[in-house]
Amino acid sequence: MNIARISPSSCFSLAASNIAGTSLDLSRDYMEQAYNYQNVIKKIIEEKTKSSNTLLMALSGQAGTISAKDIPEFVYEAPSFLKYLPRVILDLSILIILNLIFFAGSFFAFLKFDLR
Repeated sequence: MNIARISPSSCFSLAASNIAGTSLDLSRDYMEQAYNYQNVIKKIIEEKTKSSNTLLMALSGQAGTISAKDIPEFVYEAPSFLKYLPRVILDLSILIILNLIFFAGSFFAFLKFDLR
């Protein structure tokens, strides 16, 4: 991604996607939250199966049953803008620097031009 920032168009698209909250890191954040949710479900299942090992539940046939009410709903929390702010500032500063360089280059080329 750092090599892609050399191009002004890719730098702009990276900055715009970070500002809009649709960046490429969104899938990584989603996978982290899904992994944490998976660990929560594992703990619930382990607690439910360990606590249901009583003789009464085993005789009644309810040992180890888990209902849908026991499992929490997975809710994806989108990362805040403040998480992506350093990347946005980096991309915007690269764009400003590139604009200044290109403008200076064109200005000096204009000054060297001879009207003969």
